Amino acid sequence: MMSRRILIVDYGVGNLYSVRRAVEMAGGEDVVLSADPRALASADAVILPGVGAFSDGMQGLRERGLIEPIVAYAQAGKPLLGICLGMQMLASVSEEFGTHEGLNVIPGEVKAIPRTSSQGQALKVPFIGWTAVTVDNPATLVGSCLEAHPAHAALYLVHSFH
Repeated sequence: MMSRRILIVDYGVGNLYSVRRAVEMAGGEDVVLSADPRALASADAVILPGVGAFSDGMQGLRERGLIEPIVAYAQAGKPLLGICLGMQMLASVSEEFGTHEGLNVIPGEVKAIPRTSSQGQALKVPFIGWTAVTVDNPATLVGSCLEAHPAHAALYLVHSFH
């Protein structure tokens, strides 16, 4: 069986080595860390990791000339996984520490989790823990890593934004 090249994007902010080790533990054999925009062309799958603030992450992508190549990669329909901040940057805009443009791969806004529910109950922010995830339209998961995820099964989440 031929090895798939998995590229982990290095944009100066992130959990690169943790992600690399996780991919290798899951069976990834050809895992590359790169900040070179040209490296995306030879990747079979791309991971956009991240830890930190939205604006810092986008600045790191901009400084390395990675914005257009990542958007083109996604528009080509190739596998692209965003983890934490990496997933947030795939959205159109974020309100974290001001308003900042994202990659607009996934139309939508990243917003702070409200401190109270619509019924006025206090919410725990940051949200940390296992929680059941409900998907309104399971067809939207077809072809994603969550396609085989059982309905209402729990996922572990850590975040202050949604």
